Amino acid sequence: MSAPRLLIIDDNAINGETLRLRLVPLGYEVALETSVQAGLARLEQERIELVFLNVMMDGCEVCRRIRARQPVSFLPIIMVTTLDSPEHKIQGLEAGADDFLSWPFSGPELVARTRSLLRLKQLHDQLDEQVAERTRALTDALEELTRVNADLMLAEEETILRLARAAESRDGETANHLLRMSAYSELLARKLKLPEVFINQIRLASMMHDVGKIGIPDRLLHSSGTYRAAPGVSCCRWASASPSPITSGMMAPDIPGS
Repeated sequence: MSAPRLLIIDDNAINGETLRLRLVPLGYEVALETSVQAGLARLEQERIELVFLNVMMDGCEVCRRIRARQPVSFLPIIMVTTLDSPEHKIQGLEAGADDFLSWPFSGPELVARTRSLLRLKQLHDQLDEQVAERTRALTDALEELTRVNADLMLAEEETILRLARAAESRDGETANHLLRMSAYSELLARKLKLPEVFINQIRLASMMHDVGKIGIPDRLLHSSGTYRAAPGVSCCRWASASPSPITSGMMAPDIPGS
């Protein structure tokens, strides 16, 4: 694991170098920039995990510029100052600073504040990684669900079309009648500006309006006259000559999205 990389932005080269020399023995890679532009450029070019910013070089404005240019990921900023008034600290915190070091500061204080913010940075990075990983997993799952649902809808539509063709094959005088009804129903639904999901339901459901022909005996379906039950035929036997609504319903799958 590489050492955390820190950046010092301080227009006072002596103070900046003093701070750098106190951080390097702690095992950190420390870069020093004595101009704001150079410091901002380094932030864009390198992965910096903690910034030390001299508050005397209009530090609040520089802090705002860093926050404005940084992505969503957390970048801790410590303002280094000789000023210790509450007003300056409030201004720095409002500008986006996370902590302060007031000259002269002790070695243990420098170590504690640095480690504390690096630990916070690590936790933020871990959280960002977990969020990104779960977002990727959710995206993959949604894409797979969309694909499976599309395949299911195609299969259901194919089943409905085959049932419609089966019903149509029983009656040669109405060739393509079911497909025409489906097309007309869809056209009317679009003219009414119905929701796209409902339009698709209508298009598929309309093909099933004659599916009952599958269960009608040929002697009834192709009869040219009026069918009457023979004398003595009970109502039950008469009813058995027509397709059962339950049977017809079982042949027709649920319309997608209904």
